[in-house]
Amino acid sequence: MTTAELLAILEKDPVYQEKAKRKAAETAEKHRIFREDVAPLAEELRQAGWNVTSPWDLVNTPMAYESAIPVLLRHLDRPYLDRNREGIARALAVKEARHAWTTLRAAYENEREETGFKEGLAVALSVIAKAELLNEVIELIRNPENGPTRSVFVRNLRRSRSPEAKRVLEELAGVPDLAAEIGRPKARQ
Repeated sequence: MTTAELLAILEKDPVYQEKAKRKAAETAEKHRIFREDVAPLAEELRQAGWNVTSPWDLVNTPMAYESAIPVLLRHLDRPYLDRNREGIARALAVKEARHAWTTLRAAYENEREETGFKEGLAVALSVIAKAELLNEVIELIRNPENGPTRSVFVRNLRRSRSPEAKRVLEELAGVPDLAAEIGRPKARQ
């Protein structure tokens, strides 16, 4: 059976069509809730010149958005839904946010639960970490309270030319939260 034939069958199947409609409605409702939750941030970003409906609109955009960084930082500790908080953190994963290292590190260390937000903060810290922050990155990766999200920092240690970074990777190779990432073949830079 070809894909076209299967699609033709599904198009005529009332049970499948009802399921598809229900799923589409649920997805639309989730998006509405996320947009409504993050509306204050989106409005402030629009006032700063960014036509977005969520922080996710900035994530992975090829454009630099330095003027959005202060807005994102002002909203970093607001009680948005985790998915929106994660989007804020990941939108801060740009070199233009390097000045916010201390703020982002504090937010990361204060987030005790394994959330998308904590993972997004780890990604942001990993991206903005400069070579002179290696000791701080080592502190973050060594701290078991940071849980599995600390595996994001393996890449920073691999990129470092510091013998200390190599020693830390060897030291942590057996730690369950880190073993898989440390054991993974080094990605091309």
